[in-house]
Amino acid sequence: MTQRMWHNKEIKDRYDVVIIGGGPAGLTAGIYTARNRRDSILIEKEGIGGLITYADRVENYAGFLQGLS
Repeated sequence: MTQRMWHNKEIKDRYDVVIIGGGPAGLTAGIYTARNRRDSILIEKEGIGGLITYADRVENYAGFLQGLS
């Protein structure tokens, strides 16, 4: 979104939470805001998943007891 859009009162009043980044932390934040029935927007400039999508193996990822590739 452009800076100009955030000056629009309608846009400001539309969301309770703005999440910057679609990596693991951003996606987790999105889950918690949805559980609490908050209107939220997630902004990611690349693809959903963030830089973790380039990793060969991930340990200690939320929701997975074993590492995953």
